Amino acid sequence: MLSVPTISFTTFLDFQTATPAQRLQQVLDAREQYANGYDFVADYYKRLREGITVIEPSGFSAVLLQEIVSVASEKKQPNFAACASGRVG
Repeated sequence: MLSVPTISFTTFLDFQTATPAQRLQQVLDAREQYANGYDFVADYYKRLREGITVIEPSGFSAVLLQEIVSVASEKKQPNFAACASGRVG
């Protein structure tokens, strides 16, 4: 029986939204990414996601979310702030 690999929703969407000419490259990139395993250095939004999962169960707080943004590196703050305000920049 053929086993079907598990992929993330993001990987699936990247493939689905790619043009037919880009799809082969998407598959090759995904294959390489999954072969190499998780790389925390490349996980740009990890701290933001983790912060949201911490504050979510206790009730959403814009103040706590802003605190997560403020402790991020200066380089990441504009992107984290855009995500925090519901925009993707």
